[in-house]
Amino acid sequence: MAVTVYVCRICGESMILEGKPSRCPFCGAYDKYLVDSKEYDDTGDWDVELNETDKANAEKALVVEVSNALFYKCSAKKVKELMVKNYLRF
Repeated sequence: MAVTVYVCRICGESMILEGKPSRCPFCGAYDKYLVDSKEYDDTGDWDVELNETDKANAEKALVVEVSNALFYKCSAKKVKELMVKNYLRF
């Protein structure tokens, strides 16, 4: 069986498989939303008008995501430091 790259039109997840799955492994979308990557084109899919409430919500969500990224970056550094200290204990 040939390997194909499928893309979920709902969440954008890409997957390399030997056959089309029945559901997206990431979001659970049905197979009708999974397309061969050669046929995938999301040009224009994200051209939407947001009202002021939607814009405010999107900006708040972005702030949360950026702060999460900083938290995980700091946490990863701390874990490495702790792991090194624990490995060097005698």
